[in-house]
Amino acid sequence: MPHLLILTMIALIAILLVPGPAITAGARMWRIGAVILALALVMTRRKQPRIDDRDLDRILAVGGFVTAAWIITHWDTATHQAAAVLAAASAGLGLALWVVGTRETSWLAPAIAPLGLSLVPSLGSVMLGMVALALCALAALVLIVANGPAPRRQFQRIVPARLVVPALAAIALAAVARGWFA
Repeated sequence: MPHLLILTMIALIAILLVPGPAITAGARMWRIGAVILALALVMTRRKQPRIDDRDLDRILAVGGFVTAAWIITHWDTATHQAAAVLAAASAGLGLALWVVGTRETSWLAPAIAPLGLSLVPSLGSVMLGMVALALCALAALVLIVANGPAPRRQFQRIVPARLVVPALAAIALAAVARGWFA
């Protein structure tokens, strides 16, 4: 349960961190579907070896933070939807990699498809958004029924000290996004 809460907070922080233009109702439904699918992907049983490489996690996380900062400083995310989504995804990826690691972050990969498809203007209608939301919810239900809930030993313990650097990085990205320093 702490992993679900932390990953949800990471997603909210990444979304709120980057200013973006208003999106259509259909695109919003695609993104809600992506969140539902991501939650199901994290909370279902996985059969993977226990690998803990914190150095690699940190290197990749810093890459996500730097990429988000670069996108924010070089593109106007307030007017370019794709730049805003890419910056938020990079920031969220950096936060997730630092806190939960590469193994759990990689579980979220299939949820990137509906997020990316939300950027296609021709797919932004309400009808297509409702279809996408229904398909994502159905896929999440199938995952939960087919794989079952995740056992406790599937998740690594999150040490509270791991939250310090992502919090500082989020503050720095917010300062860059708001133009406090460039």
